[in-house]
Amino acid sequence: MEKYYFVGGKGAVISEIINILKEKNIAYERVPEQKYGIYRVSQEQIDSVLAQGKKPYLINVTGHVENAISIPNFCNHLYASALERVAVENGVELSAWQALVQLNDENRFKEYPYDVHQIGELVRYGYSHQEIDKVRAYDRAEKGVTPEEEDAAEDCISKMSVRNKLLVVTKLPHEKYSAVLDRLFWQQPVQNVVIFTTTGAFLYAGFADIAARLFMAGIGAYSLSFAFVEGWYNAETDVNRIVKFLSYASREKVKDGLL
Repeated sequence: MEKYYFVGGKGAVISEIINILKEKNIAYERVPEQKYGIYRVSQEQIDSVLAQGKKPYLINVTGHVENAISIPNFCNHLYASALERVAVENGVELSAWQALVQLNDENRFKEYPYDVHQIGELVRYGYSHQEIDKVRAYDRAEKGVTPEEEDAAEDCISKMSVRNKLLVVTKLPHEKYSAVLDRLFWQQPVQNVVIFTTTGAFLYAGFADIAARLFMAGIGAYSLSFAFVEGWYNAETDVNRIVKFLSYASREKVKDGLL
């Protein structure tokens, strides 16, 4: 039975999956993103594919549907990644570049979207600084980061300040934080960064205990995920309060030799 793939999501892995399907001339359909980043198909869409005598596969797609094979978009001890599965099931051997893309896939361990943990993993695998920068830039571009936003991230880093050699503080004209954090990894592998945007948003990326305390401090934070806090600020006085709080909290990391 011929295969038919419903493909949701964004990023380098999804792009390489599409490349494989095109190469093998396998039918597929890109599923549009819905609210909250959800990609969904209906039973009617599945039934339509079955009526054509094809077997439906779902990649990064949800929905209460029957008679379809779902391929998770992450890798853990039970599942291969979606890119690996699509390659194996269609008789394709991953290229060296696709193997790097697969290793970089942030959804393998369901990491927070801005986590740079994967960069450290790629370093340990033996990839060069240039190779890692290339695959990270590719992934960011496939997720919608524009060249102009990349340039703004470069400018942002050139103007950053470091408080007491502990906390990186910088400002960004957009909320594509990964463009900054990926670059900062090479300067501060154990990150302790706060990014303020011109839209009034901010992100703290650092230590889980500091993040939890910031979240509970009532200084504009609305989201806590492991070592990351997102929030809003209203004025420069809020910026100063947040920076002061984080600078003080970061001092204990010096005692531990982490900063």
